Amino acid sequence: MLSILRLIFAVVATVTLATSLALAEHPTEHPSEHPNEHPKAAKKEHPGSKAAGPVSKEALATAIEAHVAEVSAAASAFVVEDEATGTTLRLTLDKVHKERLAQVGPDTYFACADFTAADGTSYDLDFFMRGSAVDQLSLTDLSVHKKNGHARYGWVMRDGLWTRSPSD
Repeated sequence: MLSILRLIFAVVATVTLATSLALAEHPTEHPSEHPNEHPKAAKKEHPGSKAAGPVSKEALATAIEAHVAEVSAAASAFVVEDEATGTTLRLTLDKVHKERLAQVGPDTYFACADFTAADGTSYDLDFFMRGSAVDQLSLTDLSVHKKNGHARYGWVMRDGLWTRSPSD
C-alpha cells in the first residue's frame, strides 16, 4: 500500500512540477542573499527568487520542516526515491537552507535542504512547494540535487525559462 501511495505521489508531483515549470518563469541561480558563494554564469545551481510573496522564508522553511517531520514519523526516516540510482533513501534532515528559499512563480516556492543517510552519505534535496498561503503549501516536486557535494544537475535559461540541465 505504501509503495502505491509513493507511486501516486510521484506521478502527481511530476505532473504538477511539469505544469508549473511550463507556466512559471525561473530566474537566477539563488536569491541574492549569498552572491559570493556562486559566481554569476549562464548555468546556475538553483533557480532563484522572482519576488517576495505572501509566504515568508521562515514560513516556507517551517513548512518544509513540518513535511519532513510528518513523513519521517511514519517511516522513522525521511524516505525518498533516488531516481538516478533507483534506490530508496532513508534520510535525516540536517538543515533547510533559509538563505536559498525563493519564490519562483505565482504561489510556487523553491528551497533546498541538507540530509544525511545512516551511512554518512550527504544529500542536498531540492523542494518545490505551491500554495497561496502558509497553511495551503504542499509539496509539488522533490529531487536529489547533490550526493556528497556532487551536483547532478544545474539550472540553465532556455527560451526565457529556467530548466534543469545535467551537470558537467
